[in-house]
Amino acid sequence: RHEVAVRRTSRPERRYSVPSTRGRADKPKRVGGDSVVGMLWTPTPYTVVGVVAAVASAGVAAVAVRHRSKPYAETFVALMIALAAWSLVYGVQLGFTESTFQLVWQRSALAVGGTIPTLWFVFAVQYAGVDEWLTGRRLRLLAAEPAAFALLTLTNHLHGSR
Repeated sequence: RHEVAVRRTSRPERRYSVPSTRGRADKPKRVGGDSVVGMLWTPTPYTVVGVVAAVASAGVAAVAVRHRSKPYAETFVALMIALAAWSLVYGVQLGFTESTFQLVWQRSALAVGGTIPTLWFVFAVQYAGVDEWLTGRRLRLLAAEPAAFALLTLTNHLHGSR
């Protein structure tokens, strides 16, 4: 053990005992050849909020499946599933304490969440009753942006900053 001196302005010096790491050769625990040190996931209150939001969105999607006869129902179900996935992935991300693991989950959350604005727009157009504007060509064009965003987000480590 080492002694560490702590000085305070108006109090006498105190000494605290801190465990020494000199001379230790602790090896990290391994699971399947991968080191698990630092990969601790601890649920936080924010994680709980993300999971609750995911369950609520999935529940709304399940109810919406019953109304498949509406022209906008499929898009609404897809929107709710995307919101559920985004909330769940983001909630999982908030439970990691190391930035390496948070970054992996953040990229996943961005890739999933990038589809939400497009799905919302398509749903709004269908709900407004002007879905004749949504031709196959226009839908493919609208889908290109979130697909490109997801691809660039998931491969950011290959071409962008870490």
